[in-house]
Amino acid sequence: MAKSLRSKVKQAAGRKRRSDSHYAVAEAARIQRLSDKLLAKSESDKEAKAAEAPVVEEGDDSEMKEGKLCPFFFQEIS
Repeated sequence: MAKSLRSKVKQAAGRKRRSDSHYAVAEAARIQRLSDKLLAKSESDKEAKAAEAPVVEEGDDSEMKEGKLCPFFFQEIS
């Protein structure tokens, strides 16, 4: 009666065939290879960003507390 691919039984059978076949092994290897490639790329991107990003050291806020700097524009108030 249910002949279309919308049938839950047909979908379940297809999932079972895909997981049990030789295609599952090839697909798992492909996914692992792509995952390793993405991890290596993300690690190299992090290292590159860390190397080029300058470290900004924050000073004390004594000038702002004294009212010499405007907190909105970071310019000296005369």
